[in-house]
Amino acid sequence: MLWGGVMVLLFSRFGWEHTLTQMGWFFTKAALLTFGGAYAVLPYVYQGGVEQYQWLPVHRLSRRSLRRSSSMARSCRKRASTLDC
Repeated sequence: MLWGGVMVLLFSRFGWEHTLTQMGWFFTKAALLTFGGAYAVLPYVYQGGVEQYQWLPVHRLSRRSLRRSSSMARSCRKRASTLDC
């Protein structure tokens, strides 16, 4: 409920095309539509934040770190019963 109020405030103050409104909507989708924790959401954030919206330069979020996080996420899923992920 609180987050919805923030999104309405951003939309009414800045409009839909403003960067803050787009960032709010993007990360709302990331929070609601992705499962598996931070490692699972990194490829989605890379695609949206770097490639689509260009909020970050490519060197700030490299594909190498994404590959590393993807492999860590896979290994954590395999060891889901343990608490060391």
